[in-house]
Amino acid sequence: MTNNNVNNGNFIKDIQNLLKNFMEKREVENFNLRILKKYGITIKQPDYMSETDRRQLEVTFTPAKERMELDRAITFAEKNLEPEKYPELLLKLGQLCISHGKFNLAEEILLKAKKLNKNETISAEIFLSLSDMYARVTDFTKAIYYAKKSGKIFDKINDKPGIAKCKNTLGTFYAELGNLSKAKKLFEESLSYLDENKHLLMSAMLYQNIAIIYSIYKNFDLSIQYFNKSLEKYEKLNAPLRIAETKHNLAMVYMDQKYYHSALNEIDKSIELSIQHGFKSLLGLSYLSKATILSELQEYKFANAFANKALEVTHGNDDKLTIADIYKIKGRLELQMGNFELAENYFLSSLRINKKYKNQMNVAETSLELAKLYDAQFKETERDIFLEAATKYYKKIGAIQKIEEINLLKETMHLTAN
Repeated sequence: MTNNNVNNGNFIKDIQNLLKNFMEKREVENFNLRILKKYGITIKQPDYMSETDRRQLEVTFTPAKERMELDRAITFAEKNLEPEKYPELLLKLGQLCISHGKFNLAEEILLKAKKLNKNETISAEIFLSLSDMYARVTDFTKAIYYAKKSGKIFDKINDKPGIAKCKNTLGTFYAELGNLSKAKKLFEESLSYLDENKHLLMSAMLYQNIAIIYSIYKNFDLSIQYFNKSLEKYEKLNAPLRIAETKHNLAMVYMDQKYYHSALNEIDKSIELSIQHGFKSLLGLSYLSKATILSELQEYKFANAFANKALEVTHGNDDKLTIADIYKIKGRLELQMGNFELAENYFLSSLRINKKYKNQMNVAETSLELAKLYDAQFKETERDIFLEAATKYYKKIGAIQKIEEINLLKETMHLTAN
């Protein structure tokens, strides 16, 4: 059966379950949560598709009417909780909003928690959650600021797992911004603060982040090794979101190795978990990744359907870097179909967003796509400008295989690149 209410139902259930952690069951039962109306969004689909593809493309999302439910929960909690427990509940509600892609609500709730809270540990967690939230809307200046504020508090109270979390968070930001060596150093430092057997979740996250760095450097054996270490710990914890993330990342490693059917197998597992549990933010990324894999298999109609689905989900989350990635894959699809003008528009849109948010790695990747486009149009000057921009970045981070890939690409181009 298709789950046509992926985000709303799970969000309201999660609010209910969260309240049960802070109040008596009887009190929570008296809190009557409304059921929100559903609405459908029509996506143009290929004439034939498998049941799995159909189920994934037919998922729909509710409008942002959860605001009323959330306000009722907050008001109810404020009246029934001790003042010192109330900021902690707000923290958890803010984190819940982040996990469901409701970033405006998360910001409002977390800033309210920050204002009311007097506990140092809770303050550090609030700052870290604000950091996470700002990163997801690609405001890395604020994200780094709050991560560092959190780290200072954890350091002051000698909370080693907290310090590890902050270093891990900062590492992910530097990775997003293209500073891979700094990111890897922070991940390794973070691991050194942990007892892996005691801190299963945190060590699993770090294994996954290190695996991603290895995958970028094309060290696939080490990447898969670290992803599997991570997956083993997440399965012990029965953590569906983390399992879905790891399956998604494994799919990307298989795609890089051109094992496209293995990649599809992993990405479908990720998508199914995200649909089942309402992981909207991850779902947008996974739809995009499936579009990318399908484009490599020259299934352009399917790829375009999943790219459009990714755009539908991601616009609701205001995840600008993912939107830039979607424009990149749509540009690639249009290029493959010979629609040069539209492809250029998509690539330049992607490039503009990535430059605005200083994502150097994606700037390089999009520059390479533009070079291929201009080569197809016999535009030597434009092609060489973008080839040089991509090469310069890959040399800077020491991505030898990427440089070799560009050199091989030059040999196949219509005109001899300088």
